[in-house]
Amino acid sequence: SETTITFADAAPITPTPTQTPTNTPTATSTPTDTPTPTLTPTETLTPTLTLTPSLTPSPTNTPTPVALSIDFSTAVSSGSPYVFGGSHSPRPEQTDAWQKMQDVGVTAIRHDFNPDRIIPPNITLNDYKNNVNNVQDPANWSVAQIGFSNGILTEAGNRGMKRIGIMAYIPRWLSGCNCIFGVPTDFVVYKDIVKKVYRLYRDKVEYVEIWNEPTLAVFLNVTGSGLTREQAYVQIFNTAAAGIREVDAEINDGKHAVIGGLVAASPDDTGMLQAIVSDSTAKANLDFISYHAYDKITEPSWIKYKPILASAGIPDLPIY
Repeated sequence: SETTITFADAAPITPTPTQTPTNTPTATSTPTDTPTPTLTPTETLTPTLTLTPSLTPSPTNTPTPVALSIDFSTAVSSGSPYVFGGSHSPRPEQTDAWQKMQDVGVTAIRHDFNPDRIIPPNITLNDYKNNVNNVQDPANWSVAQIGFSNGILTEAGNRGMKRIGIMAYIPRWLSGCNCIFGVPTDFVVYKDIVKKVYRLYRDKVEYVEIWNEPTLAVFLNVTGSGLTREQAYVQIFNTAAAGIREVDAEINDGKHAVIGGLVAASPDDTGMLQAIVSDSTAKANLDFISYHAYDKITEPSWIKYKPILASAGIPDLPIY
């Protein structure tokens, strides 16, 4: 890359004129000083950088497979048995990665439904409400993105894995922060979108999580909503869960989505769990609790979550 450097307030450099010797040599004298030759200034300096590698690259090493031994007689911690899955998934065409996941016994994968990617982004809330250019019809949404998600969910299903669809996030034009992580400004529109998105993938998922890590401001921005984070998430959860239940009832084929909530960024954070199980509507639609523990060596959810669930009258609610 090229870098331009500007020198501020630098005066121009004027070349020193050629000096004429003041002493004219005579026949009997030899000048002791040689006149300095004239220097012609160069206006443009182009530095040249030559890199000569001093090391010869080593040939690529092929890793040697290593056998691992697991001692099941040693208990590290006590927790939920529903722990072995994939936080996300390979692309549909990455068959080698899929095979390795299957070989080691991965039993479930998560995949974002991404309403923010499949619904036209360059519209307004009023455009959607007024169905401008038939934008409410999923046939006019992103065919490529929908096909991509279908490919992942189909691949997982073909390999015997359970599929957890994540109902997140929302189009910018529907949020109070003009971002995909915002609180919906119109929950009627939000419910309509949830129902249509769920219909797109209903036959390819067994579980649905409502949102992702709402305990973090980066994933649930309450700007402009006038709600606390807990209030916002409970309303998002209740609206989405109601929409999903309505779709199951409308299709009426016996399938009922298994709906999960909280999806906390850490099992140490119990505030959102308290809010969800304290709301009667949310508790009635809550089929499991989920959370993420990326750096917890001793798994804490059993200790912290179970008493809260017991006090809410749902002691046996699965914890994923």
